[in-house]
Amino acid sequence: MPPKADINKATWEDTEVPAVCERCLGSNPYIRMTRERYGAECKLCARPYTVFRWQPEGSMTGGGSAGSKKPKKTSICLTCARQKNCCQSCMLDLTYGLPLHIRDTALKMISSSGDSTTNTSSNMSNAIIRQYIAQNFEYNNGSTTDDLEDEERRRLMEESEGAKNLLKHLATAMPYYKRQYPSLENTPGHLKHKQQNVDPAPVNNKALVQDVGKIASKLPLNGNNIPPKDTSITSLFIMGIEDDLPEYAIRDYFSKYGAISSIVCIHRARCGFINFANRAGAEAAASSVPAPAGKLVINGCKLRIAWSKPRLLGSSHAEHSRLGQIVRKAMRQRDFKDRASNGGRDAGAGGSAGTRGNDGSKDEILAPPSLSGPKTKYKTAQSGYEG
Repeated sequence: MPPKADINKATWEDTEVPAVCERCLGSNPYIRMTRERYGAECKLCARPYTVFRWQPEGSMTGGGSAGSKKPKKTSICLTCARQKNCCQSCMLDLTYGLPLHIRDTALKMISSSGDSTTNTSSNMSNAIIRQYIAQNFEYNNGSTTDDLEDEERRRLMEESEGAKNLLKHLATAMPYYKRQYPSLENTPGHLKHKQQNVDPAPVNNKALVQDVGKIASKLPLNGNNIPPKDTSITSLFIMGIEDDLPEYAIRDYFSKYGAISSIVCIHRARCGFINFANRAGAEAAASSVPAPAGKLVINGCKLRIAWSKPRLLGSSHAEHSRLGQIVRKAMRQRDFKDRASNGGRDAGAGGSAGTRGNDGSKDEILAPPSLSGPKTKYKTAQSGYEG
């Protein structure tokens, strides 16, 4: 193929085998891949590269089955993967399974030279500079002056015991990324433990409902904003918190009434507590909301407040989710009761309660005609048919 006039097109990557980690490949040694030449642009050097796609089978940590994983593909080119010593798919370090920015930051902490700059994707914002560095890395096999920091990083990883110990500690300490470190998965003890725990015990939903029911029974789901006689209560219970309502919006709304000592806001549970520093601030905030319903709107989110002592709102995601369902149901029930209680006073609502005029007198509403009389027969246009 004749050389292209554009130097960037002449250096487009065309490879036969990708550089990916074992977890991205899966447990099947006979994986089937599709290759697309120049199928996408590299996320680091912005050059076209060969894209590989495959369907991983099984799971290295157990419990997976064929087809249980999502299809994967390469995200960066092979040149950048070799330069950064990372996987082309998940972009994690091939040795320790850590993200690149965490690995580079840890190596900078170990390195004595603090004035050097790392050629990461965050520092190389210009696409032309990234392409130039990647091309020089290919031409000179990584020995150019632009990649001195990458050579320093590789030297530290090979020679420095402190860097190795720090990276190993990070790889085992981080719960999300430690699954990329497969040193324990091939041991006989791990395989035996995996075989013994093939069918884990199901979650006891009945016990969860009972525990959350005890928590919800101590919350003022039907409370009001009328000040209680106990002056030691300086907290307000707030319910109806949606996911798009930030905590700082709640703080900004109530901070104008008095000093706030703390705010407990759990979006998954759809409720929380506003703890004021003194009773005066809590009373000022409660009196600003119409009594006794305690309705207010913050950033378009309909809320309700009530006086209460701070209570426990659960300690797990399952408890918070279950409590959020209870709070949502309580909000709907209270809204329905409010509409039912106001239905007889609304114009056109009907019923025997009637409506009140401007002078306070009660207007009489005629009752509908009785249906207890004789049945009426209706004839249709069709002959020989009576309804």
